[in-house]
Amino acid sequence: NVLPPRRQADELLNAYWRYINPVDCFLDKKRFCRLYEALFAGGDLGADEHTFICTLNVVFAFATQSHESKEASERDAVANTYFLRAWNLLSPETILWEPPSLQVVECLLLMSRYLQCTNNSHQTWMAVGLAIRIAQSLRIHLPKTSDSGVSDDQAHWQHHLWNCCVYAD
Repeated sequence: NVLPPRRQADELLNAYWRYINPVDCFLDKKRFCRLYEALFAGGDLGADEHTFICTLNVVFAFATQSHESKEASERDAVANTYFLRAWNLLSPETILWEPPSLQVVECLLLMSRYLQCTNNSHQTWMAVGLAIRIAQSLRIHLPKTSDSGVSDDQAHWQHHLWNCCVYAD
């Protein structure tokens, strides 16, 4: 995977948190930032590495679009490169064989929002549909029970993600 230099990556990530995340809060920021730091430190990302790299590329695609100092055609070309890299990493064929996770739901919601901004309606709804089905398989649409073994913070995030799925649909 090709990532931009750390300084450029930091600028893109800061632009994402500043301009995109307040409107479309699909990512667990604390978890995402921990994985981001581990990635650039050469640390182990664990089982989430593949999905994280995919999500990071979508974040970079969004952030690239927010750089109004560059020509629109240049922004579109660079953002599209990041997005296609992400799409190739998390293709529907890959998703079918991966265990379901909240991180995949986050990534698919982010992808669907990016696709919506590019007027790719069919792909938008396919990504939303996948996010919803995976969220349902994780049972995040159901109320938290005392024996679920999920912390209050995690239950709150799951509820938030489910609401994002419903809203996106």
